[in-house]
Amino acid sequence: MTTQKKNLIDVMESFDVAMLVTGLADEPNGRPMRVAGHEHGDLWFITAKDSPKATEVTEDAQAMVTLQSNTAYALVRGKASLVDDTEKLREMWSTGADLYFPDGPDSDTAVLLRFSPTEGQYWDMRGTKGMKMAKNAAEAWWKGESIAHVDGSSGVAQL
Repeated sequence: MTTQKKNLIDVMESFDVAMLVTGLADEPNGRPMRVAGHEHGDLWFITAKDSPKATEVTEDAQAMVTLQSNTAYALVRGKASLVDDTEKLREMWSTGADLYFPDGPDSDTAVLLRFSPTEGQYWDMRGTKGMKMAKNAAEAWWKGESIAHVDGSSGVAQL
């Protein structure tokens, strides 16, 4: 696994909410979604079988996810699919999903949406990278120069 691929997956796994964008071929629609789980770079969501996003994923699997915090960002392209697997749904279930599906994972309308990334970009200023960037910013300001890039803080990866 390349360093950039590892870094991208690490950034993706640090998030519990993502902006899922579907309908890319026609009219893109984005919405924030709670991440139900992370698995080998894939992101899992819980949605309703009759939701617009479920219809869009069925018609066009191309999708995109954006993730953002104060210190880490990712833009990831890939394919989305519906997975109707009750055992997997139970594994991914959280009490937050009960707000949308009061019958729990046994709900007839709940289904998993799996996002399998194919490529992405990341920017990571968490931990020591952020401290290095702050140091570089201070030095650049003091010297009247452009800020120096922090190695490993950003990249593009094929998944």
